[in-house]
Amino acid sequence: MKRDFIDLLDFQTKMKTGVECLFPDRFWLRAEVSAVKSRPGGHCYLELVQKNATTNVVEAKVRAVIWANVYSRLRVAFEKATGQPLQS
Repeated sequence: MKRDFIDLLDFQTKMKTGVECLFPDRFWLRAEVSAVKSRPGGHCYLELVQKNATTNVVEAKVRAVIWANVYSRLRVAFEKATGQPLQS
């Protein structure tokens, strides 16, 4: 049985191109932060979810990363704007 493979870089390039074709303009993504983990290196790891408004059942979930160089500024701006830290 022959299996076809694709290199990681090719996969990422095709995914990026596909997403850019589907969403040619910038947009905001709305989701609930269900988990936040800051690490000593400065990166912040998130789990984002979307729940059904009626049943409160999770319908979609994804992991996300805010890199340290962005998180250091974002954390301060978020706390200033909301009066609280980024949290679940």
